[in-house]
Parts: sequence; C-alpha cells; structure tokens
Amino acid sequence: MLIADGHTLNFQVINPFTGKPTRATLLGFLDWKSGGLVGYEIMLEECTQNIASALRNAILKMDHIPEFVYQNNGRASKSKFFNGDKKFEELGFTGVYQRLGIKPIYATPYNARAKVIERFFLDFQEGFEKLMPSYIGTSIETKPAYLKRNEKLQKTIHQKNNFIPTIQQTIALIEEWLKFKHAQPCTN
Repeated sequence: MLIADGHTLNFQVINPFTGKPTRATLLGFLDWKSGGLVGYEIMLEECTQNIASALRNAILKMDHIPEFVYQNNGRASKSKFFNGDKKFEELGFTGVYQRLGIKPIYATPYNARAKVIERFFLDFQEGFEKLMPSYIGTSIETKPAYLKRNEKLQKTIHQKNNFIPTIQQTIALIEEWLKFKHAQPCTN
C-alpha cells in the first residue's frame, strides 16, 4: 500500500520556464510498510502529470505494482485520468489505476493525521529543507533573518552567498539526503 500526498517546498528552486526563484511542489509516494519514500517528483504545481510521474517512479523503484494507493481528495488525484469515466469504459478508456489493478482509497478531507506521509514531510522539513541556502521558512516565526525587515547586513551576506538550485539539482540533493537518512541506525 502506498500513501500519496503533495508538499510545497519551503525553499526556492529555479523555475525552468522563467529562470526566476519559485517554490515548487514535491509529490511523494510512501510505502506504508517500510515507511520509506519510494517514489517522488518535483514540479511547479500538483497536477496529474506530477502524480503519474511519481507513481511511475514508485513502481519502478519497488519493482511491483501496489494493491492500494491511499491519497488525498485533491482535484488531480480524483481526475478521470486516474479513475476513468463511466461514459468511456465501454470503449476501453479506463483510468490508470484500473488498468494497473490499483484500488484507490481517499483520505478524510481536512484530516492531515490520517496520512502517514505527513510525518515524513515533517522530517523532510526539519532535516533537509532548513539546510537549503534558499530556505524561506514555514511561517513568520521560522523566516530566516535575511527576509526580515531592517536586516540589511543579513540581506547583503545572503545575496553574495545565495545558491538557488534547479529542479534537477534539488532531486540530486534529495537522493543524497535519502541515502543518508536510510543509513542511520533505527532508534526503536
């Protein structure tokens, strides 16, 4: 069983279309049994292409198709692309889940505790995102000094040493962080 959800990154990446810094979205598939992130994709926004690519990456990494996918009630997750349409089934147009034999399960709306992947995103935020030089914080309290008012010295230091990764560089950095995370001994 895989658990899927999207997470808006709390650091900036270079938009491949405009070349400007922006916050992208990581869509991940977490294996419920192992608790590991088995597939993910980073794109500018959560959409069917992002979900399909992350699912593909998860299936390739696990080397088998999951029986169930537990996901949110988002527009892209419930789209006809994944679930099919009754009008077109007789013509052979079914959704991706039905073609692959996956049974989709949808979480209760506005209940973040129902998805185990939220715990992974918290670890990701604390262990990875805060280390990025382009980190912008999750709230006013966690905003870095260079973004605060009247912090001219911090702004000049940040502008000199600023590194904003591309999406490809971000994926490479996440892969290294996941290797490090999985190499740590289990605390239980």
